[in-house]
Amino acid sequence: MSETNFLPTEEVSAGKTLKRHRIERRLSVEKIASELNLTTAVITALEADDYAQLPEPVYTRGYIHAYATLLQLDSKPLLQSHSTATQGTQTLRPVPGLDVALNRFPRKLMLLTATVAIILIGLALAHWMQERTQRSTSQTRPTSLAVPVEPAQPEQLAADTVGTGKLAAWQNLEQRVVRPDATWPGTAAQDAALLQNIDSRSTHVADGQLLLRFTEQCWVEIRDVHGQLLISKLVEAGEQLRIGGQKPLSVLLGNAQGVTVEYAGRPVAIKPFTRNNIARLTVGADDDAP
Repeated sequence: MSETNFLPTEEVSAGKTLKRHRIERRLSVEKIASELNLTTAVITALEADDYAQLPEPVYTRGYIHAYATLLQLDSKPLLQSHSTATQGTQTLRPVPGLDVALNRFPRKLMLLTATVAIILIGLALAHWMQERTQRSTSQTRPTSLAVPVEPAQPEQLAADTVGTGKLAAWQNLEQRVVRPDATWPGTAAQDAALLQNIDSRSTHVADGQLLLRFTEQCWVEIRDVHGQLLISKLVEAGEQLRIGGQKPLSVLLGNAQGVTVEYAGRPVAIKPFTRNNIARLTVGADDDAP
């Protein structure tokens, strides 16, 4: 089946074009959804150009590109048609239930705020009282009496000699810290080993950390074991991401061929989890894997 290049007219939208070519190839909505790893509701909304039922535009454009690739169509005219159809119509969607939550708990929020304010005021007052007491104590403390200096005994002179030797040793150590460029006998091998250890640790990927390197533009979405969204963004070619979170981590890659993945310093094979260049995988499920 050869690739078909076409330019949709103003009357034919991206969704209708995809639907027409699907019907011509005698493919069902369920078959397309299964191949693209999407739901039938998403496929139906795409074919109906019902973008209000679809996620953010970056996701929708990815769906259109994957759908067109599956039907061996040129996705560029379809993406242009989608951009023209949605230009100026994107609005911020309200967070469901936010207004209800704000109306339900205003009293609790005010009570919590007042409690925190009282605690902070009490801590500040206690700190002020403690400083005032310390100042009063220092002002009323008696001055020390002068003690006559006795002549130094021979034992004291010997102790002073030992102290002078210790002072010289400390001055030698201080010079090593202040003058790192100086050459000190017996320390070159130790310093070289220390620097090598520091260099090796600076490039090591921490255990439980996910490292992604991008050779092409790719959409990335990563969630932790509780479903908390750690990152959701479009990453440019040449960038790297280091993500840490409570494992296992759920990873979605919109352009799997343009990214390599490592977990805990080991490469992760994403090809078995890729369909139509969209990868969905879980890493860190046990102690032996990603």
